[in-house]
Amino acid sequence: MDAEMERLIEAVAGQAGLGSGIAPAVLEARGMRIMPVLKQDFRWVGHSNRWLPEEEQFLREHIGLLSDVEIGAALGRSIAAIRIRRQRRGMPAHSKRPGWLTGNGAAKALGVDMHNVMKLCRRGILPHQVMHGARGILMVREAVLYRWSVNPLNWIYFRQDKVRDLHLRRLIELKRARWEDEWWTIGQAAAWHGADDSVLNNAFHDGRLRGKQWGNWWVLRSEATRRGVHFWRGKGSNVTVEWSEGMDAFLVLGRAVGVSCNALDRMTRNKNSVKSGNSDYRLRILRRDGLIPGIIEKHGLKVEYDPERGVMWADWREHKQRFPAVAEAMDKFLLGRRLRGKEVFMVRGVLAARLAWLGIDGPRMVTLRWGMESVVRKLMEMWRALEGYKVRRLES
Repeated sequence: MDAEMERLIEAVAGQAGLGSGIAPAVLEARGMRIMPVLKQDFRWVGHSNRWLPEEEQFLREHIGLLSDVEIGAALGRSIAAIRIRRQRRGMPAHSKRPGWLTGNGAAKALGVDMHNVMKLCRRGILPHQVMHGARGILMVREAVLYRWSVNPLNWIYFRQDKVRDLHLRRLIELKRARWEDEWWTIGQAAAWHGADDSVLNNAFHDGRLRGKQWGNWWVLRSEATRRGVHFWRGKGSNVTVEWSEGMDAFLVLGRAVGVSCNALDRMTRNKNSVKSGNSDYRLRILRRDGLIPGIIEKHGLKVEYDPERGVMWADWREHKQRFPAVAEAMDKFLLGRRLRGKEVFMVRGVLAARLAWLGIDGPRMVTLRWGMESVVRKLMEMWRALEGYKVRRLES
């Protein structure tokens, strides 16, 4: 029992010596017993520094995936031992694994700046890995880079004629010859539609047009020219508002009575409609898509509509409750009372709507800069044009 206890004490002392950094050979020379202890399932501490096949296989498989420090911790070896073993066995450095490219190597292959590749990786556009270590080197599989580069949907991120990798450039040229589409800039798409760049820019943000943003917006030709994509020019072309069926009916009735689009904008203004031109833009869409007859029928509107001319008319007297301000302005005009600034345009709208419906050529323009006398004179000319056409007097 005493001899067995002595051997145990010697083994414990030997392990303490190993823990303090004393070499195993020195401890054995002193007559201390070394207790073999399994560490990380790879090697027996206390034995020689001979590398086991399992250790070399682990090192080979984890080059580039783990740093030398992490591999050393897993194998119970120093960083220097890991590096020396890699060099003696001809294993590549972490950044030179076969089939892999560093971020700088990928940039050279694509013919772009390294910062461009970093931006692609940071945004998750280009699949990659970050090599362990303080430097955080970007690593891209060569096969992944080839597949990614040959995909036409990624051609906005680099110029194909600048690709330096000759094999990759050839693959891209073959794909381009078979591709039946192309990428357009926002300027090219706007020129095709005859619209302003800002119109298409709003369409991208609103989701009406699908594209990709890399510096500026890019859109596929098939998407920009697909059926149903239309853009207007001029006032209201850069405004998009969600309109309900009730609002559409209100716009149709208001314009038929003669309410101006500016006035309708003020009446329908809300948190989603803060700019002028919304009503005019929406009405043009309703005319273009032929929706006005269905709106009139569905909501039972007392509106006459000529689809060939795109002209509609409604008698203001039948809608006094819906447009009381218009009714008050017309009553004052017919009684010869003085009109206020806004009432001038209400009267002008009612008269212009009737003239347009009857197809009568006559004065339409009214502005307060002329002075009130000139404005009233112009309104009377419009009124006399209606009387000369032998139209039933509005006050009857």
